[in-house]
Amino acid sequence: TSTSEKDEMWGGQATLHFDPSDNTRVFATVSRGYKAGGFNLDRVQSSNGTTSGAAGIVPVTDTSFPGEFVDSYELGAKTTWLDGNLLLNGALFWQDYEDFQLNSFLGTTFVVRSVPEVTSRGVDVDLQWQTGLEGLLVQGGLTYADTEYGDDALPDADLFLLPGSRLSFAPLWSGSAAATYEVDVFDSLVARFNIAAKYASEYNTGSDLDPQKLQDAYTVVNARIGLGSRDRSWMLELWAQNLTDEEYIQVGFDAPLQTGSWNAFLAAPRTYGLTLRAFF
Repeated sequence: TSTSEKDEMWGGQATLHFDPSDNTRVFATVSRGYKAGGFNLDRVQSSNGTTSGAAGIVPVTDTSFPGEFVDSYELGAKTTWLDGNLLLNGALFWQDYEDFQLNSFLGTTFVVRSVPEVTSRGVDVDLQWQTGLEGLLVQGGLTYADTEYGDDALPDADLFLLPGSRLSFAPLWSGSAAATYEVDVFDSLVARFNIAAKYASEYNTGSDLDPQKLQDAYTVVNARIGLGSRDRSWMLELWAQNLTDEEYIQVGFDAPLQTGSWNAFLAAPRTYGLTLRAFF
């Protein structure tokens, strides 16, 4: 067999901004992006040698997938408050994807398949606050993203749940918060304390959106305590990742050659250690 694929695209970005005051900038951005198409190294099999066929053993001869295109629109503002000690930014966004490249595990092979349309729209807010307490910095962010497949039917029988549904690995709400406190100790040492948390609402971890692959909402907490020299030449840090030992799925997939069974790769459990940093 012989297969060829050609992609062409004019793209770029245009931004307009307006500064109504010294502490506020309003901006609008329009951009068009592109991800190249290609060829699957693993060959899909079906009953009739096409991607629209039912499960079978006939190889699909055309392994190509087209390029992915996205039109993105953003309207937002960047502001400073409290004499520059508080930075507060926010933006509304809308993204339209054409021929979205979906990487799928079919039980024995990995293939990229093209989804005609994906839309992502929402709002993103973040802040950074140097508080009145000397040495204490607070950071945070919150995102609402409604990211959905289009309503068009897909040729692949196992993707029947996708039209009109939210994308896998796309929580409706996600957020983060962190606090860092640094204080001088004695004449030449500095102590640093940091705690950070990341939250995600429920989402599906499978490319086919099988309900068995749903991950419930979870929060991961990381922490770090350090003691080092004030001139930053060295620091000893005690740290912990996933401090509360939260168990959550990184990806769920159909068990190979076991119809009706599912496997999953879990995220790392609580991990802790000691790190010495030195600069010369």
